[in-house]
Amino acid sequence: MTGVGGTVTGMHPDEIIPDDIISGEAMRNAKVGARQIMEAANDWTHQLWALLNKNATNHAVTYIGTHWWHDDCYDHLKEYFGYGQEPREWQLTIPVEDGRKQTLPVKRYGDLVVFERSVREEGQWSWPE
Repeated sequence: MTGVGGTVTGMHPDEIIPDDIISGEAMRNAKVGARQIMEAANDWTHQLWALLNKNATNHAVTYIGTHWWHDDCYDHLKEYFGYGQEPREWQLTIPVEDGRKQTLPVKRYGDLVVFERSVREEGQWSWPE
């Protein structure tokens, strides 16, 4: 495990999962014009793909995080990996632990598939923990 800006030499994992790339503090700094942390985080995300094991059948970088505001690092990912293409929307069906299947709305921006949720949906917290 490593944080933003960290390096992992010699490893070529099948999947990399950056979780919460930027902090609330980094977001507040960027909103007032101090974008150095945001730019460093954006640059770091570009390097992750080169670290993957390209021989793995399903190699991927799975970004997880809080979209703080327009033009944060998650918007940057959509732009960078979306190549200016309009997003395509569809329903993704995935298996869940109890054997049922769940259908989720997703968008594809170039090489990036995005699943987004609101903090509250139908009066319930999306992540109550």
